[in-house]
Amino acid sequence: MSKERKFAITPAPYAASTVPESKSIHLLLGLLEERYIKSDIKTSDKVPNIDGTIEITDAKQVPQGKVEVQIKTISRKKGTQTHQCHGDFLAYCKLGILPVILIAVDAESKIAYWVNMDESVIEDAESRAVGETVAISFPDANIIDGNSLEYVEKWTAIIQGRREKVYHYDLLKSQLESVDKFLVELSEKFEPAVTLPPYDLISIQKFLDCLNYILDYEFKIVKESIYPNYWKIGIAIIKYESDAINFILYPVKYADSKPLIMKLKKGVEYDMHQEFENDNFIMMVGRSRAKFNRDPMGVAYELVDSEIVKFLKKNDLPIEDEFISLEYLFGFIERYHSVFGFDPDDDTYSIEKLQHVLYNLIPVYKSRNVSAAPGVTDISATIDDYELWGPHVISSSFGKAQEAIDHGYIPQYKVTVHSRHYNMKLVRYYLDGFIGKKVLKRKYRFGIRQFGELHNRQNWNNNSLLESLAVFWGEFYQIYTKYVENNFPCLKDELRLLKEGQIWVVLYVHLDNGAKWLEIYSMQVNRTDLPKIIFSDFASPDAPIDRSKLSNHDNWDCMFLNAPARIKSVKACSLDFLLDVSPTYYLIRSFANKKIEAYLNRRIKAGDPFGY
Repeated sequence: MSKERKFAITPAPYAASTVPESKSIHLLLGLLEERYIKSDIKTSDKVPNIDGTIEITDAKQVPQGKVEVQIKTISRKKGTQTHQCHGDFLAYCKLGILPVILIAVDAESKIAYWVNMDESVIEDAESRAVGETVAISFPDANIIDGNSLEYVEKWTAIIQGRREKVYHYDLLKSQLESVDKFLVELSEKFEPAVTLPPYDLISIQKFLDCLNYILDYEFKIVKESIYPNYWKIGIAIIKYESDAINFILYPVKYADSKPLIMKLKKGVEYDMHQEFENDNFIMMVGRSRAKFNRDPMGVAYELVDSEIVKFLKKNDLPIEDEFISLEYLFGFIERYHSVFGFDPDDDTYSIEKLQHVLYNLIPVYKSRNVSAAPGVTDISATIDDYELWGPHVISSSFGKAQEAIDHGYIPQYKVTVHSRHYNMKLVRYYLDGFIGKKVLKRKYRFGIRQFGELHNRQNWNNNSLLESLAVFWGEFYQIYTKYVENNFPCLKDELRLLKEGQIWVVLYVHLDNGAKWLEIYSMQVNRTDLPKIIFSDFASPDAPIDRSKLSNHDNWDCMFLNAPARIKSVKACSLDFLLDVSPTYYLIRSFANKKIEAYLNRRIKAGDPFGY
């Protein structure tokens, strides 16, 4: 007879740390701002390494990304602001895809501290480890107290930095590799379009003539930036029927004899949408055949319109000018001053030190602290990641990089430094312009450090603003002109800022209630000896325009500096541009891009610019 087995044991108890850590998690959830933080954190879970995830959203509730979190309990009353981490947790943080935030909750003070478990923190911990655990410190500045939202901004930056590493590594290179692969397949699935009717062939040739003229002459800078080693743009026809034409555009390399007009081989299947999703060609197009034949030039301008505008909104183009060079570099240095070890209030900076950090210390540090797949030779480093480090971590990390350099270390990777706020190609371009000089000398001050936050505009110092604005507007016209002549020489008449005999009078308006703005008066003046832009304080006795006498908008004929003149228009301009990473580039984009959009719209409507 079988015996019934009885288990004389009780259920397993909760771990001794369950109660305090559960309290810490509940306290943390109360400190986190629900507008921006969506938590999925469990108490008493058995998942190793992490306690859950946090999703960050912006003010409009649009998700920005996720971080994983590990939550621990500390007591500052006992003098501890560290946590002993096991080696397996460090390994998880090092190999994980999502950023890991270690959070320590002090229940007595109802404050939480955090640290981003990035490669610098892990490297420092590994260098100090002597047993199975190592102490991780929490910076005093990294707090969650239920009031400040600084942690939201920092976590968002951490997410963006990780996303850039994972998804945006050398994007242009991968796109061009996809295009090259597609061009090989093109020869297998497409053939020269020799059987098209002559009338249709002429329309396609006109279209390609115009398209390549736009990219080779009018917007050459755009083509050189996106497709630097390609000769022309070709067309591959997928479908050519009585009512519609579907085609793709592809680049043709120099020294490639591939024809510019091709069509799909008979009986060949081709998934145009899938190829487009793979970035295998420039553009996928569907148009009515009647419109294409009637107005091939308009179609060409229509197709490049949005791509050109999008490119120019995202990219600051080089200008051969010392003022804009210094403005851009000083903005860059002030943004990342902690990375370079500079005082942001200085008026001079060492070029040698700046270049050493950018070209030597960051690449060496990155090369020594990256886990790359076999065969990878090119990697990227985002300078914004180092901006989040404290002075001690920067000093320690870059100090080790310097020691490696001193001992003859040669990086095994080619490291490209990126920035989420500045065009690094432009930074290097402008730095190269100061070869032979030892220091950069400030021309004028701008930005949040000088004037304050936008919402505190009434506290901005008028004297500082006047001084900076006078310098800025004294340089703007000639810099704008250089921008157009350098980058759009074929369109300089279309894009010029001011017509013959036209000047701007820019008044700085500031009222007793703290309101501040600019007024730009466009004037036609019968004098040739005046500067193109005149700046003044509206309250100055020497102001060239008296605003109180301009109430009659129907009659703006006047005497201006003893010459007949007419005010053509007046527009208000916010001072927000002074807080941009580069005020000059901000206004250049504002004025030049509007003129470019207007030009493209005219061409789309006008169609044939060649008189075919």
